[in-house]
Amino acid sequence: MGLPDPNSAASEPSPSGQTEEVVPAHRGRRQSGKILALSVVAGLAAGLLAWAIGETRVVNAGPVQKQVKVMAFMTTQVTHEARLEGVRLDATKANAIVDGLTGLLLGLIGGVVVGSGRRAALAGGVGLVVGGLAGAVLTWATMPLFEEWRAPDTAAVLPSLVMHGLFWMPAGVAGGLALGLGLRDRIGLAVAGGVMGALLATLLYEVVGALVFPLASTGEPVSTTWLTRLLARLLLATFTAVAAALALAPRRPKAEVGATVLS
Repeated sequence: MGLPDPNSAASEPSPSGQTEEVVPAHRGRRQSGKILALSVVAGLAAGLLAWAIGETRVVNAGPVQKQVKVMAFMTTQVTHEARLEGVRLDATKANAIVDGLTGLLLGLIGGVVVGSGRRAALAGGVGLVVGGLAGAVLTWATMPLFEEWRAPDTAAVLPSLVMHGLFWMPAGVAGGLALGLGLRDRIGLAVAGGVMGALLATLLYEVVGALVFPLASTGEPVSTTWLTRLLARLLLATFTAVAAALALAPRRPKAEVGATVLS
C-alpha cells in the first residue's frame, strides 16, 4: 500500500470552495434584480390601492358639519374649525392607509423571494401595523401644529415640505423594515433606504405640484384633485420600495472593482 498523494487531495475543490466561486458573483446579482423588480410592482400596487381606497367616502369624507345656533334656531354649517377637523381626519386615514399598505406589500415580497409564506405573513403584518399606526399617530398629533405654522401664508413651501415628509416617513420605515424582515437581511440598511426614498418622493411631489399643478392645493395635507392624490400615493410607495430594495443590493468588493478597471 503506497502513501497517499498529497497533491490529489489538494487538487479536488471543496464544496465550500465551489459555492464561493459560483454563488455570490452570479446568483447575488440575479437575486437583487428580482427583489428590485418585485419591489417596483409592490410599490405601484400599494400606491394604486391606497389611492383607490382613499377616494371612497369612507376615507375622503369631506368637512365635518357642526350644529350652530343662529338667532333662535339651530342650523348645520361648515365652520372653519369644522373644515380643519375634517381635513385632519381625512389626512390621518389617507396617510395611515398608504403607509400601512407600503409596509404590507413589501413584507409580502420579501417573504415570497425567500420562499417562506410564514415569513411573508410575519413581515407583511409588521409592516402594515407599523406603517398604519405611525402614519395615523403622526398625522393626527402634528397637523394642528403645521396649520398654525403656515396660517400666515398658506402658500409657503417649507411647512408643506416638512409636513408631508413627516407624514410619509412611516412608509419608508415600515417598507424598509418589512422588506428586511421578509428577506432576513440587513434590516437597518433597508429602513434607511426606505426613509430616503420617502423623503425623495416628498421633495419631488412638492416640486411637481408647485410647477405643474399650481391650482390643485398640493401644499395642503390632502390635495384637491384625484390626479395629484394619485401622484402622491404612487411617488411615495414606489420611491420607498425602490430605495429599500437598492439599499439591499450586493456591493462589489473594492478589489474586484479595481481588477476590472485594470483589465
